[in-house]
Amino acid sequence: MSHRPRSHRRDAEETDASLVARLTTFIEAEKTPSGPVDWVPDHSNFRFAIALDIKGITVAGMLLHGRASLFPPERDITLGLSWNDPSGQGGNFERLDWRPIHAHNNKGLGPSEHRFILIESTHRHCLAANAALAMGMRRAMAERLPVALPVEPDPPDWSSLLARAAHFWNLQGIVHISRKRGKSVGDGLFFLASIRRDGFYASHAAARPPFRAEPCRA
Repeated sequence: MSHRPRSHRRDAEETDASLVARLTTFIEAEKTPSGPVDWVPDHSNFRFAIALDIKGITVAGMLLHGRASLFPPERDITLGLSWNDPSGQGGNFERLDWRPIHAHNNKGLGPSEHRFILIESTHRHCLAANAALAMGMRRAMAERLPVALPVEPDPPDWSSLLARAAHFWNLQGIVHISRKRGKSVGDGLFFLASIRRDGFYASHAAARPPFRAEPCRA
């Protein structure tokens, strides 16, 4: 009886390690959106979620998602990657928060130089840093990826943010998600309509160097 809890913990660790390996492989693979983005209103936000293809095959359970608040303009944007298994378990495993209106604090987790300080600029909740936590990746996903690292230099505009996301996640196919920010609800609805009209544009470079994920220190 005394050995069973130890075996259970070891099995859980192996399952978690297998998940991290699968998610890492997914990040490193060249991916393209499976179709156009359709931003939809959600109270004071707009959101989208879209499946991703690898070599023309849609990967089950893997999504690119985004959230943009209507106010304030040009701030508080989130892009991320999420995974869900057939039972519905899972969550975000990578996230970029661009020019957030709320600072993030890693508390006592993650790299020592980023503990117990407020990260007020754009930051990345990356797979490697959260997978290294003693709680394991599944728990980290359930807790919304508690460790973040500053993105330096801070992307100054939307197109720069997309370029960084493309680099981090080997999503070179995304070159533009049209955005037009307004200062009123009416303008916001026009912004949404313009996004739906302009859609999500993909560009496939004829040739480029093999992808190398930017280091995300644990």
